[in-house]
Amino acid sequence: MIGFIILIFLAILLFYILYRLYKYLKNNTNYSKILTSLIGILFYSGLIISVISFFLSDNSSLKRLFSRIGYYWLGAILYLFIGFVIVVIIRFIFKIILKENYNKIIANKISSIFIIAFTLIMNVYGIYNAHNLHVTKYQLVSDKNVNDMHIVFISDLHLGYNVGLIEIEDMVETINKLKPDIVLIGGDIFDNEFGSIEEPEMMSNLLSSIDSKYGVFTCLGNHDVDEKIFYGFTFKQENVSISDEMLDFLAKSNIKLLYEDYICVGDYIIYGRPDYERINLNNNSIKSISNALCNIDKDKYLIVLDHEPRFMNEYSNNNVDLLLNGHTHNGQIWPGTITIKLFWDNCYGYKKYQDMDNIVSSGVGLYGVNMRIGTIAEICDIYISSN
Repeated sequence: MIGFIILIFLAILLFYILYRLYKYLKNNTNYSKILTSLIGILFYSGLIISVISFFLSDNSSLKRLFSRIGYYWLGAILYLFIGFVIVVIIRFIFKIILKENYNKIIANKISSIFIIAFTLIMNVYGIYNAHNLHVTKYQLVSDKNVNDMHIVFISDLHLGYNVGLIEIEDMVETINKLKPDIVLIGGDIFDNEFGSIEEPEMMSNLLSSIDSKYGVFTCLGNHDVDEKIFYGFTFKQENVSISDEMLDFLAKSNIKLLYEDYICVGDYIIYGRPDYERINLNNNSIKSISNALCNIDKDKYLIVLDHEPRFMNEYSNNNVDLLLNGHTHNGQIWPGTITIKLFWDNCYGYKKYQDMDNIVSSGVGLYGVNMRIGTIAEICDIYISSN
């Protein structure tokens, strides 16, 4: 219910912002008819398509098409607004500096060109960059006497309308070229609606072709639940859980779920934690970190998979050697790549907490808007060795 109220508020706010932008361009440019018509068509057609897509059946091709259009539309609207804000700020500064020498006609022309160019450039680059996969390498050295381990860590696949067979095929090929000992996934394999997955059977066959010595293991993220979603907004229903369809999909994909459970691989223990705020599998409560890890062999190298990068000090105080997280997407789009740093102690990359190494991935997939600006889609390639 809260999510629905927030969604209505954001829709009203977005409508007001676009209305003000429309009025501004209409009154302040020589190209008002063209610009206002384009903005009106872009806004209203995108809004109508997006609302219709929400009510279509999950597995329909029309819903897939409308949802993808909607995700592109949201990016266009977002950077149209940001471009407008930038222009307003710059013009205000120039008015103060130039005073009577300020030429409104020239300023109007430059403003119009800038807003259009800024919106186009950011969207084209963001869409391209979102599907351009990178490999980030990490070399970790342990004080424990352990054999070398080569881990590929991925997170936040968000299989659905933004991420389909093409993206996952690229991901699988890249992983297999790295020849890892083990592949670990930091949650959010799904994007809430199982029906949004493109060709589930083909997708699971693709994922099952990931080649590693010890297999593929995952924890659960906050989107690994069966729940309606609208541009990344979920409705925070209580008692939602991962569905049987999702669990069957993981099994067919040869992805082993670690839910408050661990595996032993030579000198290494890998423990999987569910997302602390969303996941409730079979009404099982989530253990505290100290209770979950109290019986772990402290002589072995302990790796914990936990979707969100929280509780760093608590993990480090419980003898965790390596904590692997996702969730943040490193903000995914500018200026979110800046503001994300306000919410997380480590929003991306490597950080040391006492004796614990922490790596937060920006993820493979996408949340909401079909673009990445200021961050990358990545696979983490991790080598662990002893002194």
